[in-house]
Amino acid sequence: MNFAEFQSLCQSDQLKIVIDHFPLALREEGIYTVLLNKVEDFYVEIYYNMNETKVAFIKGIESFNSLELYWQSVSIKEITRLLN
Repeated sequence: MNFAEFQSLCQSDQLKIVIDHFPLALREEGIYTVLLNKVEDFYVEIYYNMNETKVAFIKGIESFNSLELYWQSVSIKEITRLLN
């Protein structure tokens, strides 16, 4: 599946696809917990509303450069450990 095909799906179908992929990272943004997943050759953020305990929306990310919010949470020690 490519990015355009994913974007054309309704939110429930997008969630069915994303749920099969292990989250790479998570961050907090206001009332949302945001999970970052990789699907094929693009990334997807799932915005989970903590107050309503449900998925609020899903955002596809096509560019690696758009992931700046996650860069500071990457642990070089952890990456090195995983590679060895």
